[in-house]
Amino acid sequence: MRLLSLFLLQIIVIGAAHAQVIKCVDPKTKAVSFTDGACPATDREILIEPRHSAQYYENENIKAQEARERIDQSLQREAQETRLLARDTQQQASPREPAPIDNSNSYECSIAKQALGVAQTNNKPNLDTIALKRQEAEVACLGANAHVQLEEAREKRKAEELKIAAERTTSVVYMTSCDQSGCWGSDGNRYNAQGSTLAGPHDRTCQKLGNTVQCQ
Repeated sequence: MRLLSLFLLQIIVIGAAHAQVIKCVDPKTKAVSFTDGACPATDREILIEPRHSAQYYENENIKAQEARERIDQSLQREAQETRLLARDTQQQASPREPAPIDNSNSYECSIAKQALGVAQTNNKPNLDTIALKRQEAEVACLGANAHVQLEEAREKRKAEELKIAAERTTSVVYMTSCDQSGCWGSDGNRYNAQGSTLAGPHDRTCQKLGNTVQCQ
């Protein structure tokens, strides 16, 4: 605001400087008037602002333009500083994610692990009791969310193991075509010859029996 006031004051001064200013004083009434020409013959003339050359006015216009540019730059800097301040304030006000809680050294975790150890070393261990104590220990030491993720990973691994076990059971596949290096089965798999046997999928050992392939 101070820069803007100085700029307006400078504009007023420059506007007044475009013409000479003469103060006229009536010697009898002491009345005062201003003119850019000549006072009445009976008045006393006081030169307030002399008439300037065209070069003077041009220089004043240049100074005014420079003043306007400085004010514009100052306003831009203030606007930029305001935006940065608002951004920093918003970032400081934004809620931060809480740090993860480590339960591994908690009292509850210690008690749960002791109970699991007792269940595992029992003279007559009960599998259901061991499973329950293991679950309680995982919840106490890892947290409920981590326990759920661990259970999901176990279920996924168990399903994969069952799938592989099912594929490893005895099965009969019909041969669709054979060559010197092996055969193609009706299941779409390639059975490569390895001596007197064939190598099936999942490293299974297979035997050629007539027009079928039997794997273990």
